[in-house]
Amino acid sequence: MLPLSCSPGAGGPRHRGGVIEGHSHALSGACTGLAAGLLLHLRLPADAALAGFTAGTSLLPDLDSCGSSAARCLGFASRALAWVVSKLSRGHRHLTHSILGLGIMTGLAWLACHYRHDWGGLAGLVVLVGLSVSAGLEALHVTDGHLADVIGLAAAIGVVVYGYGLTLIPLATAIGLATHVAGDMLTDSGSGCSTRSRRSSSTCCPSRWRSPPAPGRRPGSSTRPCTACSPCWCCGRSTRPSATTCTST
Repeated sequence: MLPLSCSPGAGGPRHRGGVIEGHSHALSGACTGLAAGLLLHLRLPADAALAGFTAGTSLLPDLDSCGSSAARCLGFASRALAWVVSKLSRGHRHLTHSILGLGIMTGLAWLACHYRHDWGGLAGLVVLVGLSVSAGLEALHVTDGHLADVIGLAAAIGVVVYGYGLTLIPLATAIGLATHVAGDMLTDSGSGCSTRSRRSSSTCCPSRWRSPPAPGRRPGSSTRPCTACSPCWCCGRSTRPSATTCTST
């Protein structure tokens, strides 16, 4: 069996110690999607669909944690996917919370839509839509359990068979992912796009690409437990210190 406790300290959604709960991510994603629809002058049904789907995709970066809303929504299937994503991301708030990760996930969403008549695209669409809708419904407390799973799969079938909202899916994915990362950047823990990076040969980016310490705080001014120590905002990679704490601000 898969050891699905893939991210230490990343339990269920909560809002302590710099962690934003899934409900807040989904709600902010829905608001951002609604605003984007208004700016694009979409019709009301399309705007509502964009807002609803963006609420779900805003939870996807936390697939690098097996205790997140997205990882729990489909039971063992979503936890297994989260375990794989966690290994590829090298921990919580690394690759999936970096600009590189956002580009990869948005690109995969576009490919799934473009090749929906092929088996690969069809499978990708079913996973993306089913997971996003189910996770969004649970995070927003609309419904949960098997009913959320059934609605998610029904939405996936509707997109695959009838192509409803197909053109909005890559846009909703990009907006949702960006909204999630922006929300994490407002916390003490930061995200792959905001935490201060150390100069290390294991990162692919020059030091000038990495974010400076928060205004008004000096490097090393605080020591706290760190599960994602100083990832580069571009690629999400970092070198973990030998100790269990770090002094990044």
